[in-house]
Amino acid sequence: MGLKDLNEELYKRDGLQRQSERSHQFDAGVDTNREQSVAETFQQQNAWNTSQASFFTHHKKAIRRGLVIAGVVVVVALSYFVIVRVQQSAFSSDRVTMSIDGPSDVSGSESSRFVFTYVNANRADLTDVELVLTYPDNFHPDPLENMAINGSSSQIHITKVAGHSQGKVELSGKFSGSKGTLGYIKGVFRYKPDGVGSSFQTESQLGITIQSSSIKLALEAPLSVSSGGVVEYRVDYTNMSDVAFDHLRLKVEYPDGFHSSQTDPKASEGDDVWYIGNLIPGQTGSVRITGTMDGSKNEAKIAKAHIGVLQGNGELLSYSNSDQLTKIVASPLFVQQTVNGLDTLNVNPGTVLRYTIRYRNDSEIGLRNVIITLALNGKALDFTRLQSDGGAFDSARNIVTWKASDVRDLMNLNPGKDGSVSVSVPVLENISLQTDSDKNFIITSIAKIDSPDIVTPTGSNKIIGSNTMNVKVNSGIGIGVATAYQDSTIPNTGANPPQLGQETTYTIHWNVSNTTNDVDKAVVTAYLPTGIRFTGKTTPSSENITYDNRTNQITWNVGTIQNGVGSFKPLREVAFQIGLTPQVNQVGQVVHVLEETTLTAHDLFTNESLQAKKEVQTLSISR
Repeated sequence: MGLKDLNEELYKRDGLQRQSERSHQFDAGVDTNREQSVAETFQQQNAWNTSQASFFTHHKKAIRRGLVIAGVVVVVALSYFVIVRVQQSAFSSDRVTMSIDGPSDVSGSESSRFVFTYVNANRADLTDVELVLTYPDNFHPDPLENMAINGSSSQIHITKVAGHSQGKVELSGKFSGSKGTLGYIKGVFRYKPDGVGSSFQTESQLGITIQSSSIKLALEAPLSVSSGGVVEYRVDYTNMSDVAFDHLRLKVEYPDGFHSSQTDPKASEGDDVWYIGNLIPGQTGSVRITGTMDGSKNEAKIAKAHIGVLQGNGELLSYSNSDQLTKIVASPLFVQQTVNGLDTLNVNPGTVLRYTIRYRNDSEIGLRNVIITLALNGKALDFTRLQSDGGAFDSARNIVTWKASDVRDLMNLNPGKDGSVSVSVPVLENISLQTDSDKNFIITSIAKIDSPDIVTPTGSNKIIGSNTMNVKVNSGIGIGVATAYQDSTIPNTGANPPQLGQETTYTIHWNVSNTTNDVDKAVVTAYLPTGIRFTGKTTPSSENITYDNRTNQITWNVGTIQNGVGSFKPLREVAFQIGLTPQVNQVGQVVHVLEETTLTAHDLFTNESLQAKKEVQTLSISR
């Protein structure tokens, strides 16, 4: 009900009331009270109506304000939704792809081409675009414009790829791995969508198998050999490609039981690694290895050869490899040799070597016309002094041969029958040395036994009894000692010959020499007799000379001495000064000024401890 309607209702009620009061003639007091009551009621009702009107007015404003705010929120939400939808429709990482097209089988001697295709199916452009390519170490890429090569990966900066566009990068190069090697070429496409701060990437890779190597490697080995028999390996290599290879190495893995005795050319590391270096297109080379093979009957011995380059981790990255099997078979004839009663030893220069060859028929039948040979090979041997117990020496081939004319049992060697022959030859006392290659001498001896009654199997090597020994020659170290009064290196003072009660100084010179092998841990020591003074003067200052005044020992720590020092290389020398003051009981006597001098060293080739000595140094005291 409105305020106007309320007032009209009250007015009507008041009129009716007044009419009722006149008709019933109420007294004036009651009439007056009623009028006051109606007036108060009207005032209260009027105040309530005013309050309600104010409330409704305020409520309407709040509603209108809420509706405005709600409308703004809806507009903002709709705007955000529209923006997001627009952005989503402009870019999605699923619409950026990359693929690699190229051969999965390649030839090491031919160039291969790989195409990296990238597609941007978005409306948005791609910025800060970079294509990162990774490939095996044995892949050699052809450089491209804007391509930065870093080891086995490359970076290509593309900068920008427009929306709804694509591009490609072509990469060519050659593989140099072994046949059957599997590798992977991988591409990573990195980018930023235009207007988006985040970076994205997509990638793809392709597996490649090398079907043929760019370097041909062939290892030759005998099909069979008897235990202890001689084996010769030959490794041939050829660059089949039109590019040169640098820093090449050849490594041969020998089977267990193989003992290398000689290589041609000499190995660069140990007896199984050769530095090939540069190999130009079409260039060939070969390595020969001779040794003996021990093993059980029917045992398979596999040798492997690899050619490649050394990686940063020290392992060989093989460009090509080859392997061959040799089978151990039984021989009907047994032969074995010893040197000075031993089957292994190192010898010093001047040592006489006595070879004893034992033989035996291990078959079940007699064998006719048996021949025994001993082939000797070594620059360190003095063949002019060779002596043989029977047999004949062929100096052109350095082979001693025994036949039935020398040993009657060899006419018909019965089953189980055995015997022995022998020969002696000395090692040279002084081996001729001219260059650094004159070192690490080995004396190789190969004993063989054969009979025409041993049948040669078709397609196989003839099986004969054989046995090989390798004797290493120790280096010859030497020590020289000299005492001098007149000396330009360290001037001396005092009377010479020395006089009673007066000190005279002398200079003592030490020098060391070495022949065939490098040695290390070389030390020279000697004692000064009590009463001889070490003055402390030494030369050269670069050498390490020490003196212990408690023991009177003088020590020269020489260290390493190379082969040829004292022959085609100068001697290593030091000098130091001593002082002698003769006492009354020494007048007219010969006194010691330096006790025996000893040189010790370790042979790096034979791993033997070496020693050389020099006699006591003396001086005469005048009367």
